[in-house]
Amino acid sequence: MTTPEVIDCRGQRCPLPVITLARHLPELPVGTLVRVLADDPAAAVDIPAWCRLRDQEFVGQVDGPDGPGYDVRLVTDPRGRGSVTTGSRNQVWADVVGGRVTVRLAESLDEQVVADLVFLGADGLQRVGGQ
Repeated sequence: MTTPEVIDCRGQRCPLPVITLARHLPELPVGTLVRVLADDPAAAVDIPAWCRLRDQEFVGQVDGPDGPGYDVRLVTDPRGRGSVTTGSRNQVWADVVGGRVTVRLAESLDEQVVADLVFLGADGLQRVGGQ
């Protein structure tokens, strides 16, 4: 079982737990499990709704010795870098650096990259690597 990163929002009222979560996510790598401790009853609705709006995975509510917690898995990078695709043989992820979007396609995350494509705005796509 993965030990979650804990963000303590106990004592904060809506919308502060969601804002605190959003501010911490850019510091974490894609795939990180985050537990938001929040005793505001609105968090039970706000955090899952925020996850749907921001393409993050709401894993579930946890009641523990520290009070109510809400587990969120970071599946897309809030800075616009990276994504994780599950349930498919092919894996696709993207990086945004300096206004350029690089899209990578691989048969799986452990296999060689099949193609690197860079989106150059109005200039279209340019293949820059892979097979």
